[in-house]
Amino acid sequence: LSRAPNTLRANDLWVTDQQEWDIRMRDGGEHLGRIWMVNFQDVATDKVLGYAFGPILSSDMVMMAATMAIERYGVPGAIHMDLSKEFICKAFNGGVRKFSGEVLYREAQGLWNYMGSKIVKAIGSNPKTKTDERWHRIVAEKFYKRFPGYCGSNIDERPEKLVDEEEQHLAWL
Repeated sequence: LSRAPNTLRANDLWVTDQQEWDIRMRDGGEHLGRIWMVNFQDVATDKVLGYAFGPILSSDMVMMAATMAIERYGVPGAIHMDLSKEFICKAFNGGVRKFSGEVLYREAQGLWNYMGSKIVKAIGSNPKTKTDERWHRIVAEKFYKRFPGYCGSNIDERPEKLVDEEEQHLAWL
């Protein structure tokens, strides 16, 4: 997909992914946790089309980001996504509900099939297959450290004040 990006036009191919940020935030109560982001990006233009943030990664969060992208930029020709459960659920890909081997009912055909978008699944356990990984790396390098809740990706990068908060977070998990 990334070998011939000059042949793509806007909305031909979108890529989507999720990322857990190295930023600690508190929820409405006293629980401390990292924040998740889901984004949809156009491969031809490198433009972020839709996004959603939340404390827990879910298919609802993916649907919010997809809805934002579709409302703003229309229907994509194809979607390049990884194989995580949030992206391959019935809401996006359709399917059937079974109980004791019997089909109870058929789900809608799924968002992408309904809109006529082709699904391109990434190679499992290989983050280099998705073109938006570079964008995630740039955000991590340039943006994370500006937040007061920045906790770093390893123990050497964590500010001293976050040691206690890290312990609270692990206890909460």
